[in-house]
Parts: sequence; structure tokens; C-alpha cells
Amino acid sequence: YVETPMIRVTMNSKSMRTQTRKGLDPKYNETIMFSVTKSEKDLLNLPIELAVIDTAKDQTSNLIGLYCFDLTVAWAEKDHLLLYKWFALNDPDEPQEGLTGYINVSIQI
Repeated sequence: YVETPMIRVTMNSKSMRTQTRKGLDPKYNETIMFSVTKSEKDLLNLPIELAVIDTAKDQTSNLIGLYCFDLTVAWAEKDHLLLYKWFALNDPDEPQEGLTGYINVSIQI
């Protein structure tokens, strides 16, 4: 049971996070923005990591799941806008567990 999840977004060695929410199906509706000065090629190849983390203090391993990608996912879409895309999460430290959840995101470049 996940008590208080939050989402951490890491890009270009910088991380930002959402507020914590309660429950099994939290809705965040938050905007996270990064300002990056790179060439188009370098920008599109920047790795992005979405990590869902349970912030409850009594957890021994608080990572719920990760999804890693680069911005070519959004760049290929009309107006470089990816709307309401579902990504499957997994825990790279415990791959035998399979999918650990899903995250729905929108991305605009």
C-alpha cells in the first residue's frame, strides 16, 4: 500500500518534484518546467527520468517505479506536444517484480 507518493522528474542532472498526495490513485495536475540551453540534437538526447516515490518514513525502499526516456518521444508529435501519455513503471533494482504501476503525463517542448 502506497501512503504518500510523489513524482520526481530528473533532466540534465537537475531534479524537480511534485507535492505528495495520499491514496492509491493520486492526481497531481502540476506543471514542472526545465529551462535548457542545448542544440536540438543534444536536447532530444537528454535522458529524462520519472520516478514515483512513496515518501512514508517507515518504508525501507521507497521507490515505487521508474520510467526513463528522451525527448524524441514528444518531438515526433504534432507541435512537439505529447498529451496524456501512459508510461509503465518498473523498479530496476527488482526487475522480477515486473510492472509496478503507471503514470500519465503530458510533455511539451
